[in-house]
Amino acid sequence: MVRFKTKFLICSQYPPIFSIICDGTRDISGEEQLSVCFRWVDKDLRPHDSFVDLYSVRKTTGEHIASVLLDVMIKLQLPISNFRGQAYDGAPDMSGKNNGVQAMFSNHQLLALYVHCVIRDTCNSSITVKNSLDLAHKLGVLLSQSLHAKNSLVHLLELRAGGPVGNIAKLKPLCPTRWIYRGNQITEIIEHYEEILATLEDLKSHDKAAGLLRVFEVSSTFLGVLMANYLILKLELLNRSLQGTKQTSSGLIDAVNLIYSDLNNSINEDAFKKIFQEATRKS
Repeated sequence: MVRFKTKFLICSQYPPIFSIICDGTRDISGEEQLSVCFRWVDKDLRPHDSFVDLYSVRKTTGEHIASVLLDVMIKLQLPISNFRGQAYDGAPDMSGKNNGVQAMFSNHQLLALYVHCVIRDTCNSSITVKNSLDLAHKLGVLLSQSLHAKNSLVHLLELRAGGPVGNIAKLKPLCPTRWIYRGNQITEIIEHYEEILATLEDLKSHDKAAGLLRVFEVSSTFLGVLMANYLILKLELLNRSLQGTKQTSSGLIDAVNLIYSDLNNSINEDAFKKIFQEATRKS
């Protein structure tokens, strides 16, 4: 705690303007632990990420977690008036509009804006993309639960490659909270779409495989996967830029504007026609 507080003293003002980043997980004993980090800016407006500690939480309600975070702020002498941002996952106890942690703090500090995931919100804005990602997740579940399905896909990939292909660890259930790691998984589905269809065809006597085969054969499914891949890969670059410890405020703004301009310029008939033709060819 003392070392962390000393870092703040580098600023031209103390206490500094800050944001909270936190996430929860269970340790090996099954006890819930809350990881707490702060992002703050120094006198040159350079952002810094500082890990504080892991805190045991008795309950995972929004009210209790908010009280733990508030206690951390009090101990570090960080006034809520300097609180500007909240970054948590999408779990109801964190993101809930009424009883989530972000709501608890927003009621006291309107300037503490809550940010979850730009990628998630963007992909969920399109029903085609959202449905395709849901199907990609179900495919990952099937491959992780069925050794027959996994072996069948590996065999087809090896026939295509003319030799061993190693593991297919990337084709797994999509992480529900860490969207930044979905890009590689979606790319794998696109590259091996034909083998995936053949695998589902081989397993169509099973209800789950038969259901997935029917929807994966539809052009709109592959269209959604292509659209999701296009969005996720670009937004992953933005996420990594925003999380960089050496970025300046002006650099972050430039990164946002660049991605916004790139995506905005892609909203035209020619761009969509190119994606649609690729989807039609594959399906």
